[in-house]
Order: sequence, then C-alpha cells, then structure tokens
Amino acid sequence: MNDYYRDSQEHIADELLLVDLLTHARVVRHRAATRVKDDGFQGLYVAEEEIDALLDGGAPGGIRATAAGPGQGQGERLSEAAASLRKSIDDRVKLSLEQRVPLRLVRLAYLYGLTTAELQILTICLAPHVDLKYQRLFAYLQDDVTRKSPSVGLLIALLSSSPSDAFALRSMFSRRKALFREHLLEFVDDPYEKSKALPAREVTVDGRIADFLLGCDDLDHRLANIAELNDNEPSLTELALPEEIVARLLDFVGFYRKAGTNENFLFSLSGPYGPQKKEVAAAICRELGVALLAVDVPALRGSGVGFEQGIGLVLRESRLLPAALYFEGCDCLVEREDSEPLRRCLSRELDAQSFLSFLSSAATLNLQGSFGRQRFVEIDLPVPDYEQRREIWTQCLAGHAVAQDVDVRAVAAKYSLTRGQIIDAVATARTYALWRSPQGSEITEEDVRRACHAHSNQSLDRLAQRIEPKYRWDDIVLYEDTVGQLKDIVEMVAYKPIVHDAWGFDRKLSVGKGVSALFYGEPGTGKTMAANIIANELGMELYKIDISTVVSKYVGETEKNLSRIFLEAENSNAVLFFDEADALFGKRTEVKDAHDRYANVEVSYLLQRIEEFSGIVILASNFSQNIDEAFERRLRFIVQFPFPDEQSRLRIWQNVFPDETPLEPDLDFALLAGKLRISGGNIANIALTAAFYAARSGGPVGFEHLLRACRNEYRKTGRLWNAEELELVAPGG
Repeated sequence: MNDYYRDSQEHIADELLLVDLLTHARVVRHRAATRVKDDGFQGLYVAEEEIDALLDGGAPGGIRATAAGPGQGQGERLSEAAASLRKSIDDRVKLSLEQRVPLRLVRLAYLYGLTTAELQILTICLAPHVDLKYQRLFAYLQDDVTRKSPSVGLLIALLSSSPSDAFALRSMFSRRKALFREHLLEFVDDPYEKSKALPAREVTVDGRIADFLLGCDDLDHRLANIAELNDNEPSLTELALPEEIVARLLDFVGFYRKAGTNENFLFSLSGPYGPQKKEVAAAICRELGVALLAVDVPALRGSGVGFEQGIGLVLRESRLLPAALYFEGCDCLVEREDSEPLRRCLSRELDAQSFLSFLSSAATLNLQGSFGRQRFVEIDLPVPDYEQRREIWTQCLAGHAVAQDVDVRAVAAKYSLTRGQIIDAVATARTYALWRSPQGSEITEEDVRRACHAHSNQSLDRLAQRIEPKYRWDDIVLYEDTVGQLKDIVEMVAYKPIVHDAWGFDRKLSVGKGVSALFYGEPGTGKTMAANIIANELGMELYKIDISTVVSKYVGETEKNLSRIFLEAENSNAVLFFDEADALFGKRTEVKDAHDRYANVEVSYLLQRIEEFSGIVILASNFSQNIDEAFERRLRFIVQFPFPDEQSRLRIWQNVFPDETPLEPDLDFALLAGKLRISGGNIANIALTAAFYAARSGGPVGFEHLLRACRNEYRKTGRLWNAEELELVAPGG
C-alpha cells in the first residue's frame, strides 16, 4: 500500500497495527519461555484462549499465535512483517507530507524532536487509550493481571532485537529526554512504583497528549478556569484605536507573515481595565490565521497546579493547537515580593518554545530585557477618545429602544470606557430595562449610568469607601460665589471632550489632564456634601479615602498605597475624595533628619500622581495654611468653604428636616440661627438627634428636643453650653 494517508486517524490505525505485530511476536516468545497449566486460578491470570482471541486478525497474512506449538519461525515471520509494515508506514507518511495532509503523530514528533524509537514507545503507550484489549495483552506479557500499562522492561522487550538496542532504549526513559521532559509520557502514579527498579515501572501516555493524537482539541482539564481559547473578535481596523497604532500593528502582521514562526515576539499591552487589550491580541492573531489562548495569570498563581507546572501546560497547549498566548493580569509580575521568580519562570518557558505572546497589564510593566530571546514590544492602549466613544455608544444603542433622556454625548464625555466595556454596558442596561418591564421598556439614563458603573473598575472598593451620591444643589447652603466654583468643576468635566479632544489640548498636555480641586474650611462647612453633589451631578460614584489606611510609618509604604489608589481610580469612572487630608498633604519641611526627607518624598510623589491623574480628585482640608504651595500651583480649583453666617444658618435650619418630619408649628429657627454659632454639620447632627428624641416621646419635633440635642452636640465637640447666657428658653417658659 503506497498511497498517502487521508487523515491522522488512518495513520494511527496503521501504527497500532504495528503494535499488534510487535505484541504478537512478544507473545510467541513469552509462550516459548513459560506456559500456564493450572486453570484453577482463572481470573488471576489472562487465559491463553483469550490472548488468541485478542490477537486473531491482528496481523497481516493470517499469522496467529496458537496455544499449541509456537515456533521460533513464527516469531521471526512476525518480526519480518513488523519491519515491512514499518517501512510501508514511513513511505505513506512521506507521501502524506508531500500532499500536505496533517498527521498529528508526525506533528508531535516535529514539535518535540522525537526519534522513530521514541514515537514507537509513545504509540505503544497510547494503545490502551484506543482499545482496552491492550490492557489484557500487557497484563498477560507481564504475568500480572493488575499491570495494565506497559512497563519500561516490556517496552524495551517489544522494540529491541539486541542488548545494544536495549541499552539505547533504556536511556529514553530519563527525565532529561524528550518523552518525559516534555511530559508526553509519565510513570504510573503509584506509591509502590517509585521504589521499583526502572524496568519494572509502568508507563502511560499523558491524557492531554492522548486526546491530541486521537483528534480531540479540548484544553487540558488542569487548566479549567485558568485558560480559554479566544475567537470571534473584530479585525484591527474595526477596533477603536489611534490610527498610528493600527498602522504599526498592520505593518507587524505583514512582517511576521514573511518572517515566519522562527521569530519570537512578545507584546506587552498596557492600558485600562476592560477587554480592549485582549481584542487587540485576538485581532492580530486573526490577521495571522492563528488561535489565541488566553491565560488568567492571577488564577494560575492561586491554582493547585502551581505556577511553573501551569506555565508548562499552557505552553504545551500553545504548541499543540497551535495558538499564540495571551497572559492576562500580569501586574502581579511586578507588584509582589515573589514576582522575580515568576518572571524568571515565564521568561525561561517562553524562550524555550514560544513564537507569539502577549502580556496584559493595567500599568506599563517595564520588563524590557527580562525576556532574553523575545523581541519585546511595549504598546500602551489608551481608552478611546471622546469621538470614538460617542461613535461606539451610537452603534451599540442602535436597534434598542432608548428613552429621550439618554444623551450619548454626555455619556461618552463622563465615562472613559473601552470598546468592550461599552458593549457590555449596553447589554447590562438592556437587562435593567427588561427587568423593569419585560414587555420592552426603554433604556433610560439611569439604566445607562448603573451599567457604566457596573463595568467600570470595581477594585477601588478594596481601598476606599464608596459613597452613594444623593445630594443636589438645593441641599447645600453656600455663598453664590462658592456654588459657582463648584458648578465650574462640573462643567469642566462635561466640556472636557471638546477642549481636550476636538480643540486639540490633549496633544499639548503631558500631565494635568484631570480635574483637581482643594476644598478648605472649618469642619462641618459642607466640603463632603459638595463632593457628593459634584459626583451626583456627573452621574459618577464617590470614593472617600481613609487617610489612616494610606499613611504608613514604614519608608515607601505610603507611596505604594497612593500608587494603588490612583491606579485603580484611573479606570473607575469615579470621583476620588481625600477627606481631612491635612496629615498627608501638609507643607514640606526643612530637612533635618531622615524622617523629614522621606515625608517630603511622599508629598512630592503625591504631587506627581495628582498631575498624572486624568480623572477627578478632590482634596479636603480644615486649614488652608497647612497646604503646601506646590499643591496650590498644581490644583485646578481652590474652593473656600466659609463658616456660615446667621442668614446661612437660618437657611440650613429651615432645610435640614425632611418634608415628612412632623414639627411643632411654633419652632423659632431664626432664634436658633442667631444664638447658636455652629456649622452646617453640627446643625444636621442636632436635627437628627432631636428627631430621635421626638420619636421616642411619640410627638412632633419640638423646642425641648432641639435643646437636648444642642446640649449633646456641645458636649461632643467640647464646647461650653449655657442656656441662660444664650437666652434660649422654650416658648412660654
């Protein structure tokens, strides 16, 4: 038979026929040396008749082993038939390769540099995965019904024809040789096996390798929830990327097609949270006609497989499929104390067998030089600009019922989302709308706002307190100038796309692209409420930073904490609010000792991060004189929150109680405003405490409840309370 193989299964079938001949020949020799005569132990051995039945038809030309009279000539004829079949297989394989027929066994030999003898060992170990008859045959030849996989000794006996052949074959079972080094074969996992001599140890083919040879491309089960194949992605020209980056990537695709897989490229893709980076990698692979295997690096580190073994399994999958590799969440390769061993392991494995790989991270990794044999390329993928986001929103919302209050321009301006995040946000908004009305409710502005928050980076919750914005302009009492400054902050965010993108200021600015503000004033004057109002007006979430979790007495820890906060906040589409920040943002001092020097480093680092931050950051301080002048130069807004005068206090008293709260009709808020020189925060506390007193008494809020609450507030703040001096008495008293 000299025609080529039509597929891989036909080739493996012939290889297994060769295993039949080799096994048949070994059975003949085995019977010449020993025979089982006592049938009283049926079940503890494999019967001769069963072996004859298993071998019947397994060899060409009608050569069979029989229980009676196996001769030396029969064994020689079987060996000659095996040699003839080996030559026929090799000839057909050559013809198949000329016809470009993909043969998996040949591909495996090419990938790992396997010799013919190693391939034969692999095929014999594969046989029980195809037909259980081989388990019985191997048990028979090893005189042990429990040994269903071939031992090293049996494999050598099946393939060797001389002592020199046997020694050469024995060396192939070293862990330094390809079969075991590349985890194609493995010793049977049995605690008793390890204590046995090498010839007595059983060998089996790795399950994933068996699946591959038999036509199954499912990923190794050990990589479940760690890796997945990525497909159905857009082309490079369909992605919302700067034209310059698209052009360079297309140039790379053209170069790579010419260079072939001998060139090992490693792309480091950095940018905001979201699927954009994976889409870029998948689009490149689509252009090159290869699959993309995505690997969750943090999940791999935390899995029971272990990082080193897991990377080995992943690299093996990339070669078998074949597929380029995409390592997601690579920030852990530089952020943790144990990062260096992980980088070395990854570099070693990629240098050994990778051809195209991608590292994905939020921040630039700066790993140039860490991967010796890789052509290392760093690409920073920015969030699509305003015009691109507006176009993506328009395309994604097309075909959906959308309420009139949804302003695509405002949404694109407020939320810096990647293309993938926008697609997911629209799907989530549609789900919110259906939940309200399965009959087909329109997508509203609130649906879009909630969806955008859901698909923004939520990791900031671990580092800051999320506050649901609820206040409006009517809830705060401030001077008109102060309110005007706060509204300027909102408008600067709203019109940022026009100034930065349409009018080109983004190209002129390297830093300072965000909106930064300092709110200063005495406690309780409305700084936190103002930050809440700004977040609410912008439809964003408010994150309040607890200074105690940021400042550290250990050198360098404060900077690390600040770095994590700003990194997560960059992609959270939220307002970042540092409350009572005097401890962190104080003036730099003259350097008298090491502590002063490091304190100044912390301030300088904070200045740098504020300038680099593209979102909204608000700093709150009780005393403006505590703020370093360098901050004042770099902050876009500095807003003073004055202590409320009598007229302002009266407005606060009049607005502090909800409409639903029952009040006595003769409450004199003007008297309270005139006699109690306290802040709006104090007034809010007094009103709430008085409401609880009234609820307990079962009546409306009265003057006596307010007096008790005032005394309580004064004690809490350490101020002296004197009712007669303040001339505060209940009406009619």
